[in-house]
Amino acid sequence: MKTLEYGKFYDNWIAHEEKKNFDNYKVIELTEVENSRENVEELLKKVIIKYYVVPKAFEYHKSQITDKFNNLEFYLSKKIPEVETTRKGEFGEIFGTEFLKQKCDYHFPVNKLNKKENKDVPAHGEDILGFKFDNGEISCFCICECKTAKQYKTDVLNDACTQLKKSNIDPKSLIRFHEELLENNPDLSIEIFNAMQKIPDIQTDNWIFYIIERRSTGIFKERECLNSLKNLKLVYFNLKDLTDFVNNLYDNYGDIFDD
Repeated sequence: MKTLEYGKFYDNWIAHEEKKNFDNYKVIELTEVENSRENVEELLKKVIIKYYVVPKAFEYHKSQITDKFNNLEFYLSKKIPEVETTRKGEFGEIFGTEFLKQKCDYHFPVNKLNKKENKDVPAHGEDILGFKFDNGEISCFCICECKTAKQYKTDVLNDACTQLKKSNIDPKSLIRFHEELLENNPDLSIEIFNAMQKIPDIQTDNWIFYIIERRSTGIFKERECLNSLKNLKLVYFNLKDLTDFVNNLYDNYGDIFDD
């Protein structure tokens, strides 16, 4: 099996093409590179695990593994969701975050998935919230809604638009980012706090990721709700066998114990 470097697996798994340009938004279609899944599955499992664990706790329990005891597996059982709808929704968030990191150079300093009190309940706040920097200052917000479904539904896009409009006015996660980063990264924490006070003067890039099991042409029709948002990109990904694929990633952690 081909070994892939973390941060590069999209280039080996996904092809993307700009399909439609409307007044205020673009549609980007993602497709799987033929016969690429087996090359990325193990790496995807490891990437998913990293979103759910607290690094110090993960490394501690990994260091304690013996022939008789494996507390890491027990730790992971308390962190990795088992409910199918939660898994698919959070897979969409992880997929979107990694795409925006690897292909668009956004920064995401806070991970919300490893702080959930209930592993099977979706986390609160924006699905994805990140930044771009210019000379050390936040020059752009990235706000993203992620949807995963068996088939295309216009109502799902309408809901994503509604959520983005609310977040453009007042991103709820920013104050939490400020508080979480204050101890370990005070400079960034203060920069986020200063940026909060400049909304809406700072540019906002809006994104919607729509991952669908059954291919649809409806995604390529112009939608009024999407045109009502500025700087919007709609990323459409037809992922065959979505439910089985995601459950396999979450049920089988991969060879993470040797990392």
